[in-house]
Formats: sequence, C-alpha cells, structure tokens
Amino acid sequence: MRASRIAVLSLIGLLLIGSAAVLLLRMPKPATVTDGIAARYPGDVGIETDPEVFFVERFDEGTIASLAARYEDVLNQGDLSFVADVPPGSAASSSLLMTAIGGVRSGAHLFKNLAADGRAQDDTVYLRYYVKYRSPFTPHHNGVWMGGANPPLDWPNPQAGTRPAGDDRFIVATEPVTSTMRLDNYIYWKDMHGDPNGNYWGNDFLQDAGLRAPL
Repeated sequence: MRASRIAVLSLIGLLLIGSAAVLLLRMPKPATVTDGIAARYPGDVGIETDPEVFFVERFDEGTIASLAARYEDVLNQGDLSFVADVPPGSAASSSLLMTAIGGVRSGAHLFKNLAADGRAQDDTVYLRYYVKYRSPFTPHHNGVWMGGANPPLDWPNPQAGTRPAGDDRFIVATEPVTSTMRLDNYIYWKDMHGDPNGNYWGNDFLQDAGLRAPL
C-alpha cells in the first residue's frame, strides 16, 4: 500500500458548502511549482490522468444538471450557476457560483461519496481547491469539508454537537470562522474537546488571527 494518496483537485470534498453568502469555487491558475504532481501538469491540464489523482472537478460539464449528476447529494440546485470569473492564466473557462440569500435560503452544497464508485481512500489524502468570497459576511460553514463515515453515506450527516466514537465518523473542514473572515480548520474527531455544557462543536486547530480569506 502506498504511504499516501495524492488528491490534487480543482474542487472536491465530502461536502462543498455555501450556506450564508456568495461562494465562488474556481479553477486554479497554472502551477508554478518545480516538483510534485502539479509540476507535471501546468494549469492542471491532464492532471486527472495521473494515477495518484482520484477526483478532479473542473466545472466544465456545460449544465448544472450534468454537474449535479456527478454527486450523490445536491442541495438547492437552483442556487448553483456557472460564471466566467476565473483566475488570470487559468486553463478553465468557468467557475461554480453558489448563492445564498440571508433569511431565505441556506445556500447550496455538493456531496460526493467516494466509496460509491470505488474511490474510497485509506491512506493520507491531500486536497487542493480554489475559492473566492465576494464580500465580508458572518460565516456559518462556508467551505469544503472532507471526512469519512462508517458505513459510507450518500448524504451529509455531521451530527453537530456530538463527539464521534472513533469508528463511526470524522470531519475535517476549512472555512471562515469569524466575521473578520479568519480561516481555520473545523474538525470533529474522537478526542475533540467539548464546551462547559457538554456539547461538542467542531474544534478550530489553527487559531491564527492573521490567517484570513482574501476578498
């Protein structure tokens, strides 16, 4: 068994969420690294053919219905659209726009169960994605979540406020966690810490006040 599985992805996770703002999920600009997988595929062109890459999302399906067909669960499909806003120099022609309307709808998500088509991973997994937040807002789970469930599920089931037992589930998310757009990890795992009331909310690992999502 390999020591690690490399997931160099335009965008993928167990759960892609846009729940309280406008979330633009983008294709990357050409790689400038000199080693590793990205160096072999400038602009990620052809990267999906690499044996160490197990999922790539380019948002080039043509229709939102075709995009949705690649995922096991889609929330508020009507709040998804393709836009031509891509990073300069990108090989892509479109990005995915997720829109939420405060007090009306909680946004959209795409959920991919890798086990459903034989791509479950039991080694170290690396995720790369690109996201653009259009303006400051008060965030509530706006980012990419990855994790696992036993048994695998075709829909998100985070069981907020409870601690995993160790053999049932775990979640690792990257997202803004404050109104200043501070970025952090948001993690559920068996040794997580709870609050004084006995609830277990995702623990933030980084706690770096200077790490903020650019707008």
